[in-house]
Amino acid sequence: MKRDRAFESPGLAGVSGGGAGARAGNMPDARGACPGFARSPPVSATCSCAARTAVYTLRPMIRAVLFDAGECLVDESREWDGWAAWLGVPRHTFSTQFGATIAQGRDHLDTFQIFRPGFDMAREREKRDAVGQPEWFGENDLYPDVRITLRLLREAGLLVGVAANQSYTTTMILRRLFESSVDLIATSWDTGGIAKPDPRFFLIMAEALRLAPHEVLYVGDRLDEDIAPAREAGLPTALVRRGPWGLARRHDPDADRLPTMRISALRELTDRIATYNAEAAEAEAEAEEAEAEAADAAG
Repeated sequence: MKRDRAFESPGLAGVSGGGAGARAGNMPDARGACPGFARSPPVSATCSCAARTAVYTLRPMIRAVLFDAGECLVDESREWDGWAAWLGVPRHTFSTQFGATIAQGRDHLDTFQIFRPGFDMAREREKRDAVGQPEWFGENDLYPDVRITLRLLREAGLLVGVAANQSYTTTMILRRLFESSVDLIATSWDTGGIAKPDPRFFLIMAEALRLAPHEVLYVGDRLDEDIAPAREAGLPTALVRRGPWGLARRHDPDADRLPTMRISALRELTDRIATYNAEAAEAEAEAEEAEAEAADAAG
């Protein structure tokens, strides 16, 4: 479950890096685990544990990609079917109302209030756990392009991570699924309840990678919880058109205006990032050349 705790620092209370699954109090060092950090961190992270000093670059290049979990990596269809069964509502009826609620721009949890007024998600999760019907997802719930995309991005030299709003239970599931496939797994459970759409969530994730916000691409399916707040925090963003939110809001003007790029599948990311970085490198080279010419003229 998410914990409620005041914001203490711009770092994570506990973070999974390079497959680590334990909570810890210190940020990682590139050469290995910091005191209190269970296992090795992302391979290119740089940090002084005492000074917590990050080394940033001014070049607007994407060096890391962070993914939302639900409807970005994980197809949540089975999860919503499970809730329909728990409420005693036919799946089609629940799905129709769920989609209509999202299309109207309302909180998706309003759907539950329609079928069960006074519905409390936290309490109902506890009830499901008690009778052996907890929320759960596994390998078969991942979208087909997930594994190959993660592999290709890492082969391209990019850091890759998962950063999402999750409870303790689902955070542990994500770590079991992705601990060997990504460099960072961090959720709102790790941050002590600082969650999307709070822009601080995205700044915390960038710091965990020891990169500047503009070097970290955030990939999500929601304009309100993913794209808009990540953009506010200074991250480039990719909006993927799938899942209830991605499809229902695909014609929203903000879907064109807000994200750095729009994609229909994760497999597009490798080429899109390569193009983005090539253009950034070219622009930087031109700027350096102009600066050199100006210096020569002044001399």
